[in-house]
Amino acid sequence: VIGGVGDTDRERIDSCIGDVMEASQANINTPLLAPIKVRVGYYRYFFVFLASLGFFNVYALRVCLSVAIQPMQEEYGWSSEEEGYILSSFFAGYILTQVPGGWLASKFGGKWVLGISVVGTAVLTLVTPISAKSIYSLMTVRILEGVGEGMSFPAMHALMAKWAPPAERSRMGTLVYGGAYLGTIVAFPVSGLLASSDFLGGWPSVFYVFGVVGCIWFIVWAMLAASTPSEDRFISAIERDYIVSSLPPPERLIVPWKKILTNIPMWAIIANHTATNFGFYTLLTWLPTYLSKILHFDVKNAGFIAVLPYLTLWILYCAGGIIADILIEKRVLDLTTVRKLFQCTALILSAACITIVGFITSVPLAVFVMTMAVGTIGFSGAGYGVNHLDIGPRYAGILMGITNTAATIPGIVTPSLAGIILKDQSDIQEWREVFYLSAGIMVLGAIVWAIFASGKKQFV
Repeated sequence: VIGGVGDTDRERIDSCIGDVMEASQANINTPLLAPIKVRVGYYRYFFVFLASLGFFNVYALRVCLSVAIQPMQEEYGWSSEEEGYILSSFFAGYILTQVPGGWLASKFGGKWVLGISVVGTAVLTLVTPISAKSIYSLMTVRILEGVGEGMSFPAMHALMAKWAPPAERSRMGTLVYGGAYLGTIVAFPVSGLLASSDFLGGWPSVFYVFGVVGCIWFIVWAMLAASTPSEDRFISAIERDYIVSSLPPPERLIVPWKKILTNIPMWAIIANHTATNFGFYTLLTWLPTYLSKILHFDVKNAGFIAVLPYLTLWILYCAGGIIADILIEKRVLDLTTVRKLFQCTALILSAACITIVGFITSVPLAVFVMTMAVGTIGFSGAGYGVNHLDIGPRYAGILMGITNTAATIPGIVTPSLAGIILKDQSDIQEWREVFYLSAGIMVLGAIVWAIFASGKKQFV
């Protein structure tokens, strides 16, 4: 409460804020920011909480069809090929709005871009049961959902550029985006329960429930969130000044496109965002089939085991961000080294687990290794995941839009590419080839990251 601060405390606060400004302008890579000893408040973490709930909805709205599509297929008689078109149509829209979403959020503020992204998808989710009567109308709805959700991650990065002090980027970023994995953990079992119930007609209730939840979140977000601390009605003056003073001063947005597209650390992020997603989508799409076809494990009735990999991913994702910031604040490692350490750890450990799982015949051990293969990817949240904010905080939303555009391609390519290799899903050697390919790409990504990644600001 600012009214209770004395002159001595005010001088101390002003001195600390001045130190933050000086450190941020000189680049936080060397020397690193020391922890601020003055109580500045924690309202920014309430903002993180609201945003995390938003990404809970982003992924819940995205994955609920993956569960509901089984009873829908039985009702409408879709072929496996038609089912594949329906599921992949989301990415056709998703890839289109990454860069535009980042530009809009950077230009006009991320609050409404993120809010419209989520509520638009929620409304489309509510009409999904009606659109399902025609495969073409359903695919159109899914494409439009992808168009809406494509703006979410770039918009959030633009918001993080305004809300996250440099010394807190890792923890704030992973806590926000960790909500997406928590949404997956909740959506899968809840969708299964709703789809198998008589509530609101069974499978349609999946879309009604998650659609309504998304709309409720938007109302709360619209009332309480702000694009910047300066625009927020509830944050204290001390905390607002601490955040604003630690960041570059706002200027007219002129995007240095040529410099961005020719920058080596930027391409390191593109390569690693893509490599990480390639491994993740391989695990997401094919490991359940592997457990079923090779190890004869009933994944559909696995209960808690089915969400265990994503629970592990969420825990390591959030924990990695907290640990990374502690290493930075305590000056144990510099920023570049922290980013390289966490990203390389994520890719190398996950690649090792993917390679090993093809030689395991024990179901419990295979489930454990699969869980670690997915879970260790969580360390990438403190690697490439927030590196956009390090190298170009002013353009973070646009940078995320660029890298996420490239990283969406594995979501489109991985299912069909693995399907080409897996001519016989009962052939263990063909499965190993799929795992080798994914592991190889992840290791290559780690090598590129270790050589070319940087925590230094590249774009002023």
